[in-house]
Amino acid sequence: MQVALLACQSVFTNDLDVYGYELFLQREVATELNSQNALDTLLDTVAEHGIDRIVGNAAIVFNCTGVKDFSFLQQQMPSYRTYLEIAVSDIASDIQLQRIEKLRKQRFSIIIRDNDMQYDWNEFNGLVDVIRIDVNCVEQQALIQAKENYGHHYKFILDHVNNYDILNSYQTHGIDYFQGQFLSSPNIIKSQDVPVHSLVVLRLINKLNVPTVTAGQVEVVLSQDPRLTYRLLRLINSAAYNLPRKITSLKEAIIYLGLQQIKRWVTVLSFASIKDKPIELMRVTLTRAKMCEVIAKALDVVEPGSYFLVGLLSTLDALLDDEMENIVNSLELDVKLIVALLNHEGEIGAVLQQVIAYEQGDWSSDKYALLTGENFQQAYFEAVNWARSSCNSIYC
Repeated sequence: MQVALLACQSVFTNDLDVYGYELFLQREVATELNSQNALDTLLDTVAEHGIDRIVGNAAIVFNCTGVKDFSFLQQQMPSYRTYLEIAVSDIASDIQLQRIEKLRKQRFSIIIRDNDMQYDWNEFNGLVDVIRIDVNCVEQQALIQAKENYGHHYKFILDHVNNYDILNSYQTHGIDYFQGQFLSSPNIIKSQDVPVHSLVVLRLINKLNVPTVTAGQVEVVLSQDPRLTYRLLRLINSAAYNLPRKITSLKEAIIYLGLQQIKRWVTVLSFASIKDKPIELMRVTLTRAKMCEVIAKALDVVEPGSYFLVGLLSTLDALLDDEMENIVNSLELDVKLIVALLNHEGEIGAVLQQVIAYEQGDWSSDKYALLTGENFQQAYFEAVNWARSSCNSIYC
């Protein structure tokens, strides 16, 4: 049986808040679907899991290039926050223009993709809300000029922004939205000094992950940071745990939740305390970590917590803006965790590699040797729900 795999990619505002998510799918097998069937299959998958569970209350983007029948989408999706992307060449026909006019009347928003920038966009005024352009297809000056000429009519999404150099070069020119893999890459600035917050996080990770660490030692470490202790107790007493009574001390928290859970949440909270990083990076981090753990449990491994930890640490380069090798050299980690983080080797590294592949929409047939695509999708949705709930509790 063929399985439709679904993932989503964030669409960021100029200030790097999440505006929405583009939903997309591929098939586990090589069979190709036409555009109409692909959209309908995607909508079936979304309906099965619930749009709010997947993207929360954010905007939703669907690629509708080549689609002629929008009736199923009109029935399934909330129009006021749904964006439909259509290739600019697709709207040349009178019939498609009529379809777009009908969608606009129902409050759907329209994105056109025009990577060549060869069309007269004035023709689309009143029909189109956003213009999407692949950063690899145009000269920077031409795109900046287009934004100046048409920015009063349309918003602009810049696609395939895969590092901070590209992002930074366009942010100051008022591009409205960005999409790409830049969030998971470090924004490295040449400096001789390691930032203080980086040292604090790395030292805390080292203290918590000593194999012989005791509950008493963890309590001592936390007692030296009242702010972290406060945030930990607030999280434990939030709706995420729904405890029958309030936990008021570190010792009580350790007894109630167990040492491993406390170590996990302290590490997560230390990451969340890093300033000047989008909350979405924390959501991606937690999704990756949880997905690694869920898959590890499905594989019946002895220490699924190690898989969670590797997933958690795998975005430290992006969080701390440093090369992963430098970070790992600062941590006192077991060798199996080191090779997993640096080279995606070993059993843990194999899971991490496949989780990242799923996250990025790389569904090559050889990516899921450990489990079926359906198992990965179930793990993904479980992780997404858990990460969103956790972020709500952390940043409340």
